[in-house]
Parts: sequence; C-alpha cells; structure tokens
Amino acid sequence: MTSTSSENQALCLSLLNADSEDEVINILKKRGYWDDPDAWRLYGDKEGNYSTAGSQQAAPEAALVEKIVNSVDASLVNKCLMVGIDPESEAAPDSIGEAVSVFYEGKKKGQIGGKIIDWSDQKRLEEARNITLAATGSKDYTCLTISDRGEGQSPDRIPETILSLNKKNKLRIRFVQGKFNMGGTGVLRHCHKHSLQLVISKRNPKVANIWNEAQSDSSVEQWGFTLVRRERPSGKAGDVVNSEFKYLAPLDNSDPEKGKGILRFSADNLPLMPQSNDAYTREIEFGTCIKLYGYDLSAGKDNVLRRNGLLRRVEALLPEIALPVRLYECRKQFGGSKERSFETTIAGLCVRLEDGKGDNLECDPWDVPFSVHGLKLTAKIYVFKSGKAQTYLKNQGIIFTINGQTHGHIARTIFNRKQVKLQRIGKDTLVLVDCSELPVDAREDLFMSSRDRLSQGELRVAVESQLEAILKEDENYTASKKIEGYKNSPRNWTPKSL
Repeated sequence: MTSTSSENQALCLSLLNADSEDEVINILKKRGYWDDPDAWRLYGDKEGNYSTAGSQQAAPEAALVEKIVNSVDASLVNKCLMVGIDPESEAAPDSIGEAVSVFYEGKKKGQIGGKIIDWSDQKRLEEARNITLAATGSKDYTCLTISDRGEGQSPDRIPETILSLNKKNKLRIRFVQGKFNMGGTGVLRHCHKHSLQLVISKRNPKVANIWNEAQSDSSVEQWGFTLVRRERPSGKAGDVVNSEFKYLAPLDNSDPEKGKGILRFSADNLPLMPQSNDAYTREIEFGTCIKLYGYDLSAGKDNVLRRNGLLRRVEALLPEIALPVRLYECRKQFGGSKERSFETTIAGLCVRLEDGKGDNLECDPWDVPFSVHGLKLTAKIYVFKSGKAQTYLKNQGIIFTINGQTHGHIARTIFNRKQVKLQRIGKDTLVLVDCSELPVDAREDLFMSSRDRLSQGELRVAVESQLEAILKEDENYTASKKIEGYKNSPRNWTPKSL
C-alpha cells in the first residue's frame, strides 16, 4: 500500500492525538495496516524478543525513567555533535557531569561543574522545556508522552537505534547513561493489552549538515514514525510459543538486508511538545517523541503533579538528574481555570530537598566518603523533619545511584537492624550512595542489568555491611541522633543545637 507524504503526516498526527488502544487500532485498520502481517517487523530483528523486554524494570515508574534517561542522553549527544566533536573520541567529555559542565555551563573539559542544583530556577526552566513529559487520556487510562529536542534519528536510522536491541550504539560514549541498548523496552510490558508505543523522530538538520550525513542517508531530512505492538502466541502448530514485539514497517527496501522501512514524511516542524495543559501544541523542528498508551502507573493516577503523584516517584528515581525535565498534566478531568498551574520542573530529589530544606530537613545533608574492596563510594545523609520523608519516599532507606539515576535501594528496615539501632530516627532518614566512580565490572557485580535493583552478590553484602557501620559510628550521624529529643519539642530546632 502506497501513501503520500501528506497522508503519512496526517496518520502520524492522528496516532499522536489518539488516547486509547481502540482509537489507534481503528486508525490503522482504516489504513489496512493493523491486520496485515507483512506490514510489521520484529523489534530488534530478533525472534523471542519478549524475553529481553520482559526482563527489564519490574516497576512502571522505573521503566519510564529509562525513557527520560534516553532523552537526556540524546540531548547531550546532540550538543556534542553540534560542536563538531565525535562522541566516541578522546575529545568528548569523560562523564555525564563533565558533559553538562562543558555543553551547558561553558566550562572547559576537566573543570568541575555539571550539577543543576547550582543552576538558577530560570536556567532550569529554559533547559527543561527541551525534554518534556505529558500525561493525557484519563485517570483510568493514562497515556504518557516523552518528547525531546535531542539529536533525533532519521527514518532509516530508527530501526538501528531506537528500535534496536543489544547493539553497541552508545557503548563507547563515556558521557551517556544508556549502554546496553535494551532498557528502553522496559515500558512495553507496562502499557495496556497490546503494549502500544508510538515513535516519532527527525534528525537535527544542523547535525546532519555538520557531519555530511545526507551522503549515506537519503532519509535524513524526513520525519519517521512507527508503532510498536505486542503480538501474542496464537496456539497454532508452527507458530511462536511466546509473545513478540513488532513495529509498523510497511515499506519495501531497495536493500532487502536492511529490512522493511518505517513510514516517513517531510515537514519543517511538528507540534510534539506541551504548552500549559495542551499536550501537542509547541512545535519542534527535530528530536524524538515517544507515546505510551494506557500506561499502568502505580503513582500518578491522580494529578501527576500532586504529592502522591508521578512527580515524586520520578524525582526519587532520578535524585540528581543530569538535565531538568518539564512535567505536564494534560488530562481534561484535572482541568479548570487556564490560570492554574499544569506544569512543573523535575530537577531531582536532591534539588527538591535542598532548595526547600527549611521545610523538609532538620539540618544540612552531609557526605561520608567510604571504600569497599578499594572501590570509592560516597554516602550522602539526609535527616527529615518528622513525617516529611513520606512525602518523597515509599520504603526506601538507602538509594544507590549512578550519574544521578537510582539503580536499586535497600528498604528503611535497615535502620532497625541490631547493627544500626536507629529505629526512631530511621523513618526520617535517607541515605544516597553515589556509585558513579565504580569501574564497569564493579557496577555489573553490584546491580542487575535492568538498573532497578541490587544483585545479591559478595560486593552488595560488603557495601551493605560498611553502610551499617557508617550509620552506627559516623560522628555526624551520631550527633544527628540528638534530633530525636526535639521531635516532639515545641521549640524550633536548628543545627546549632547539636
């Protein structure tokens, strides 16, 4: 089935504005795509790909965070390419913090910086508008759209990048978080029955021009789009016995080895970003947009900006996010006056706490550097005012991070252990352990590849034991126990009381 560029653009925007599976399926059936098996291509060109996607993040918010991290990575890579630096070269930044420092703060390679906690509110807002997360649909059927003005991908590159599995696309880039080329599939199992995910992307024209990409990619000036779905086993003899993920790719390719191509069209801009409570209003000229239909949130079924909403869960999973993100509540049932706020900036849990520490914390947090088996880590200890921790955390007591993203946690019951004996203050305590300086093999030993939980190996046991000793013996923490005596006191407690 052939279609014109304008027809493809209309189809793309129809899918974007649809807020239910039924709408999406009806749109594709009218175009003859939904029931045509030849119009669909295996995700990652791999049979049995459900085993990879299905083994990712168990919690829907942790899976969603992987999409946000991908947008951060794309934004950093875009900045690098824009200044003519090969992201895999020695001239490229050595870490995420250094990349933020160089590309967003104007510092030189090797200079200290790169933390948005030091940015003004205005700078955070300006940069957050380049990575957005919008909730649409309804309370009972929420859709989430993540859009960014990162490097973007051409229609011919999307199967090799966004829709690939286990490729080494970012493995040699030192300043990005994503490495294994599979974390982004974690959201699929948390979408509704058919696991629908819309992908729209266009390469940054300036990047394409600087790197002469049109010579090898004739689609570099076009938008590409596709829809991912889950195909369940039919039970028929000879059919697959497990579900598989496929994406819409109805175009024949002149080179059969490249596989069938995704739909594409030409347009200068597309309305892929929110404004106030309108999800698809602000136009962008390049970047990537991902829409998840019927996402099964454990938080955020109510207004995503509220105390028990998606905002707090994302901030806890990205305590020190590298770049800020703008979150929008666009579901009409949470509407009202145009003057009310429908948006806020996600800058991470650390910024949230330390910007308003007088309302949340008993005293300034402090760092405790430590080592295990010669490996360097840093624990940062927060002591909340009574009852405040519940606003930001569920049952996390110790959170482990790499480059500002949570990779696992230990429940707050650790404070009740006989080796620690902090039952009373434990419910008001949070410890962040920065593991960013760990070598790659140590990270592999400490965390599962899904990046949402700790392993049960020897290194985890040793780290946990050292943390127990810190909590019991650290002088600063011992002093902070005096807070217990002020919890129910009418007088105002200050750090000078210690």
